[in-house]
Amino acid sequence: MKSLSLNTRDLVKAKTYADKLINSFNSEYHSQYKKRATSIKNLLESYQDYGKTGGSKVWATAEDGSYGYVYNDIDDIETLTKNALSFCQKYAEQQPCHVIDVNGANSDVIRKFVIEQVITM
Repeated sequence: MKSLSLNTRDLVKAKTYADKLINSFNSEYHSQYKKRATSIKNLLESYQDYGKTGGSKVWATAEDGSYGYVYNDIDDIETLTKNALSFCQKYAEQQPCHVIDVNGANSDVIRKFVIEQVITM
């Protein structure tokens, strides 16, 4: 199985850059950009958290960039899947969520999702 994580140095740089962007957006005009930068920072932190997690885990996404993930030490993938889809759907705007990873088996798919979200910022 390939490593789930992006280069740690790159994640730290990306989160630092997001913090700088967030702090530089100081007017009403910038509010949508501040919200997006905050969203990207949260995604990077979630991605890092998910990658470090042992045990069972599931990551779900929607086309609008919404995502949800869950993990625990119980091997109940069915419940984890339902919960990940539920968390994702809570944020997805009328778009269906779908599972893109179970237990880190599709780490390249998650990595691609994260990179696409950062690039389209």
